[in-house]
Amino acid sequence: MRTSSNHRGHVAIAAFAVLTAVASLLIASNLYAQTLHDAKSVFGDYDRDIANLRRSIDMFDRIIRESRDPDVQYGAYWMKSRAYSTMGDHPALTGTDALKDYEAGKAAAAEAIKINRNGEKGYFWYAVNLGKVGRLKGVLHALFMLPEFERYMERAYALQPDDPWVLVAYGALYYELPWIVGGSDSRALGYLKRALDVSPDFTVSMVLMGRVYIKEGAYDKARSVLERVVHCKAPASRADWAMSDSPAAQELLHRIDTMQRAGRQGGGPSVQEAPSFFTPFLECPALLVQGERERSELHLPQGLTPCGQVTGFTYIFGRTT
Repeated sequence: MRTSSNHRGHVAIAAFAVLTAVASLLIASNLYAQTLHDAKSVFGDYDRDIANLRRSIDMFDRIIRESRDPDVQYGAYWMKSRAYSTMGDHPALTGTDALKDYEAGKAAAAEAIKINRNGEKGYFWYAVNLGKVGRLKGVLHALFMLPEFERYMERAYALQPDDPWVLVAYGALYYELPWIVGGSDSRALGYLKRALDVSPDFTVSMVLMGRVYIKEGAYDKARSVLERVVHCKAPASRADWAMSDSPAAQELLHRIDTMQRAGRQGGGPSVQEAPSFFTPFLECPALLVQGERERSELHLPQGLTPCGQVTGFTYIFGRTT
């Protein structure tokens, strides 16, 4: 009897130990999930304090080191990639090297893919950072990177065809590529509208729609969608809206006003005439550009850059402060 009693006691102790271990793992997993949520929140406030980008990256790194939950690690890696991508977009504010930021973002996305090969976020942010690296290294380098970019973006789309970021990226691609290699304004608008169907307040899609309408000469439509950006009350990403989308929309609205006014007064080109300036050189329309850096490097007139300057995605991959 004593032996049987001892056996039952050992079984009970072992069962208790197993349950305790399982409970500890669940508590740790929930803790890190909550911490990941906190890190995302810090990232989402980078418009209020640009230092939040670095703070969020440090938080993602700690989660990666300490968590053993693959889902949590995956989320931390792709968010780290996004944070580095965003940091590289604002070098004047962060004081960092944009190229190094994009390379770090690419490396983080590659780790996310290793953990979860069926998650679209890793592939998408790898492609985004790759495109930005190409933009900084120049046209020829970017062209060599295009097949790799397309491979990762296609994988992201295959995994999640309704991801608004992926849809916007495809819209940007069809907008900026010359028609001779597959560019299409109508296809661009199709993807951008789909992104808004999924996320009605996805302001980056609205900005790109405004650019497509300007390129087509549909200025009333451009003005309407760009004013939606400026007056958006609940953007999908408040920080991106405040730091990039709203300023870009306001700049485009100002350019429409300025160029139309100049055209009416006979003192300069109208909006319709402006895109043809660089056609003889690159066989594609010129694009409106946001940053001063590209203009100064290329010695272009104010507000214009040839679409061949980048691999597509001047807006997605070319945000500058």
